[in-house]
Amino acid sequence: MCGRNVYYPMGFDDNGLPTERLVEKRLGLHAREIGRTAFIQKCLELSRDVEQEYQAIWQRLGLSIDWRYTYRTIDDRSRRLCQLSFMTLYRRGLHLSP
Repeated sequence: MCGRNVYYPMGFDDNGLPTERLVEKRLGLHAREIGRTAFIQKCLELSRDVEQEYQAIWQRLGLSIDWRYTYRTIDDRSRRLCQLSFMTLYRRGLHLSP
């Protein structure tokens, strides 16, 4: 990167509808059938498994990644940072008007 050290975090975008759909497809489960808490747990478990599969692939490909700094969009810290970002943008008036 032009002779400079650049921090590029490796992460997994596992928070949201695609993860829910993956759980429904792979496990044949729906939130309304097992309850929200149980469904969220299934999303977390399946996300973890799929992420391990991807990490193994990327390691076999020889990607140079410092796995200590990996993040997940489904974790509490990432969700909180996202919420704070939206609140900051809103306070700055950078939201859509109805």
